[in-house]
Amino acid sequence: MTEYQIELVKYRLQKSEDTLNDAVYLAIGKKWNSSANRLYYSAYYSVQALLMCHELSSKTHKGARQLFHQNFIQNNTIEKELGDLYTQLFEARQESDYQDFSEQTEESINYFISKTRLFISQIKEFIELNCLNN
Repeated sequence: MTEYQIELVKYRLQKSEDTLNDAVYLAIGKKWNSSANRLYYSAYYSVQALLMCHELSSKTHKGARQLFHQNFIQNNTIEKELGDLYTQLFEARQESDYQDFSEQTEESINYFISKTRLFISQIKEFIELNCLNN
């Protein structure tokens, strides 16, 4: 990886953590749908960092999900549970952002916060071991 790519990976990991903090803040304010949006983007930024680590990229959310699943979930590099969570977060965001009268619940958001925290931590650990220490 180039120095620019390394800096971009670090930036995306930090953005992921910052966005998770935004999601928590929104949940405290009982803004469930907005929190769901930020939770998805928090995971998305960490996936983007992971893809960059392996010199992969996508300009679409669908493409990023496909690359993540094809290159990391299907070959068991990353736990299937994390792939499932990423899909659930995407679907929750889609529902919250685009379906009329759809509202996430406190229970679903609290679940997603704890799981997203784990998701980001595991992706970051994988990146640090496999990309940033080479």
